[in-house]
Amino acid sequence: MVTEELITKATANKLAEDGWEIIAVHPPDGQGPFTIPKPPQDRAIERASYHPDIIAIKVDETGIKILIVECKVKKNDLSEDVEKLNKLATDPESLYFICFRCQKFEGGPELAVDYDELSKIPYTDLPIEFALAYYQEDQEVNDSIDLPQEINGFKCRIFSFQDKDLV
Repeated sequence: MVTEELITKATANKLAEDGWEIIAVHPPDGQGPFTIPKPPQDRAIERASYHPDIIAIKVDETGIKILIVECKVKKNDLSEDVEKLNKLATDPESLYFICFRCQKFEGGPELAVDYDELSKIPYTDLPIEFALAYYQEDQEVNDSIDLPQEINGFKCRIFSFQDKDLV
């Protein structure tokens, strides 16, 4: 049976193969090491923070990038994650916090951003990208969701996995 955990592992493996350094993985129903505060909530039942499935960082020809990934088994189940990433992408404080958490420090990740420099630029120019990952069934039809290539001006990558890709 395909689970969200398998999709998360396959995504982390793919990212690592593509040169991304995995900063954090938040397993389904688990406690993740990377939480991003949300602005004050209107309703007490809402979470007070975002809990992305994977945070990764990479340097490419355009510079350093931070990738925020959400994973689901079914493509259609990503609609709530798209909504969540849309909210995150319009929240400057949360986006700057992501950069703060990915900054250079002694004993920290091999790759890191210069938070002092990033804190001086508009939040819409931060080196953040999003990604959505799901299981691509062989007989997949009637998908009612089109996944975005961009979220509030930030690039959005799409990863789909088949049985042969899962660990």
